[in-house]
Amino acid sequence: MLDENKIKSLQQMVGALTQEELLWMNGYINCMITKTPATETAPALKPAISKITITYGTETGNSKKVATDFAAKAKKIDPGLSTAILAEQSKQIKQFEQLGSRLLRTEKQTQETNLKRIQRLKEKLFPEGGLQERHENFLTFFSNYGPKWIEELITICDPWVGQFLVLEMKDPQPS
Repeated sequence: MLDENKIKSLQQMVGALTQEELLWMNGYINCMITKTPATETAPALKPAISKITITYGTETGNSKKVATDFAAKAKKIDPGLSTAILAEQSKQIKQFEQLGSRLLRTEKQTQETNLKRIQRLKEKLFPEGGLQERHENFLTFFSNYGPKWIEELITICDPWVGQFLVLEMKDPQPS
């Protein structure tokens, strides 16, 4: 379809693009084919990965101070009791560190699960980085929901509002 010079030029240009730029190009070319303004392509979404900060150092610091103060008071009464208090302090600090590690692992796992959910939802709403209507045809919905579906869309949708509208489709009633 294209001559060799055009193919080489295209390969040269595309070879230097990032994945995000290629997705944008895909949407742009789709818009050219369907004669839709390019501003209607899906916005590029980058997963926001936040750095997790869990500080349990304050708790261990408080524990050390309380134990040290308590041991100092106990030393005046019974020197052997002071040693036992400081030994308990070491055990508590180790327990705090273990619980902190478990908490961090659990939080990371929760964040990864949430991120995967968001990525799956994004892929459903923007298949291959483009708008869903570039992949789904209205005939699929029309055959499932019938002509009433179009009437409902007309009442729900406002073409002059420049925002995405998410519609939840209920299972069609058997005819």
